[in-house]
Amino acid sequence: MLLSSSAIPGNERSVNAMINNLCREGANVLFDKKMQVHVSGHGYQEEMLQMLELIRPQYFTPIHGDYHMLVAHTELAEKSGVAKNNINIIEDGDVLEIVGGKVKKTTEKVFVGSVMVDGLGVGDVKEIVLRDRQTMAKEGVVMVVVTVDRRGRLVSSPDIISRGFVYMREKTELINKTRDGVKKTLAKHLTSQIPDDWSNIKGKIRDNVSEYLYKETERRPLVLPVIITV
Repeated sequence: MLLSSSAIPGNERSVNAMINNLCREGANVLFDKKMQVHVSGHGYQEEMLQMLELIRPQYFTPIHGDYHMLVAHTELAEKSGVAKNNINIIEDGDVLEIVGGKVKKTTEKVFVGSVMVDGLGVGDVKEIVLRDRQTMAKEGVVMVVVTVDRRGRLVSSPDIISRGFVYMREKTELINKTRDGVKKTLAKHLTSQIPDDWSNIKGKIRDNVSEYLYKETERRPLVLPVIITV
């Protein structure tokens, strides 16, 4: 079997897996690392120049490729007879305006970028959501559940739940010290008989737990404090 194309950067792993599977089936695979068999799927300068001379466009805008490639393509267009003032090089976000049969590049810019598709949602996944997902995937998540009465007094010892961070049965000391730290944070910041700023207290718990866990493990899991009033 002959593979006359080279792997697109970033796609090497899947290409190598395909070659390995073909070899497992008994195929003799020839590719660029074994033999000079690469054939470009892009046109050469002579072919592009021939296309320009056949079409003879009045206006020309090169599309696709690195910027230096676009510049080289415009030089071919000039060589074929296209007026220099009628050639526009554009990049992502540039606006090309066509009015009255004339084409020109404007100074206007439009937003361009990746559009995230998540289930049925298109473009509604915000950066903070992606950051949280990356943190959970890389560092795990720790949930701190605190149950208090209406006066803010602890009803029971705080619960620590770990997912993807540590195996709790093997890190009993770490979990117990985290629990003790939560108790100290509550005792320090529950200054009124009936606290009403639970959002601030949850922020303090999150910051203190995150700082302690990083000090002990040099990892920063996503810390989610939950306060339940009974």
